[in-house]
Amino acid sequence: MKIKTFETILIGSNYDIPARDATATWSGVYSVIVKLETDDGVLGFGEVEVYRQDEIEIYQSILENRFKKYIIGAHISESQNILDKALSRDSGTSPMIGAFARAAAAVDMAILDLIGKKMNMPIYKLWNENAISRPLRAYASGFFEVLNSSRSLKDVAKEAETYVRLGFTAMKIKIGFDIEKDMKVVQTIRDVVGDKIDLMVDANQVYSVETALKVGKKLDSLDVFWFEEPISAYNFDGLKQLKKNLQVKIAGGESYWTVRDFENVIKNSILDIIQIDVINIGGLTEARKIVALTEEYDFPFAPHIFSTLNLAASIQLSTSSPNSEIIEYIMGDGVWKHRD
Repeated sequence: MKIKTFETILIGSNYDIPARDATATWSGVYSVIVKLETDDGVLGFGEVEVYRQDEIEIYQSILENRFKKYIIGAHISESQNILDKALSRDSGTSPMIGAFARAAAAVDMAILDLIGKKMNMPIYKLWNENAISRPLRAYASGFFEVLNSSRSLKDVAKEAETYVRLGFTAMKIKIGFDIEKDMKVVQTIRDVVGDKIDLMVDANQVYSVETALKVGKKLDSLDVFWFEEPISAYNFDGLKQLKKNLQVKIAGGESYWTVRDFENVIKNSILDIIQIDVINIGGLTEARKIVALTEEYDFPFAPHIFSTLNLAASIQLSTSSPNSEIIEYIMGDGVWKHRD
């Protein structure tokens, strides 16, 4: 079963109102879809999402000019080794990370899709034959553009009510704008949803350790479940200090690029919850290595997700392991469309 064709397809979703977190603003989310077809007509799909429209051609170029030549004609049983070669993982030099690894994630995803279809089984069964299909708890990830010029606490309350009505039992709130206003937002949501809904917050690495401790104490009083990326992801001593001094769980992982990064965090118990981003880490194959570490050290993980096929891939990842805590579901405006 050899790969006959390699195609990239551009799609995107523009937001009615630009989304904002503590460090960035974006007007939509965009993806390059990789479509592979084998010589016997089986199709496999993968994705790399892009947060800025002007970057989409960069990823398409990497896929078309770096990976395509390695993948065309490869047998699916050999394709992972070929992908490693394309990323220099099989050499004595440092492997490619960043944009190249993110692009590789789309190829890896598509290859595993082919293998699963060829064997007529879901991907999670390829990793763990004892795994069974089960419901996965998801949280609503929203509350972007909190308290901007056109958004009030009443709007925040309505958004929280919508998520409860949709059946979510957990939701994540963007903070890091203004401490006093942020806490009013969290308090408003807590008042609306009550104490049976888990609340998480995401600061996108905006705080210093000192400020994060101050904010964390306030979050403790509001019974917040986790505090995501409170400080720089690579300030390991600071993260351990927060974990030691706060009740709220410290979460992170979307900003780590290698299995070695996660190995350090897990073995040294730097975080409470590991957030694996299938695309940022370079694909499902690399992500599954991290899940194996969480199982060895009894660490919960919760995939970080911000796109379409990444959601489907992360569901496979979570279903493969009992250590899956919860899965992210992005809430937002916009309709996915083909891009020229």
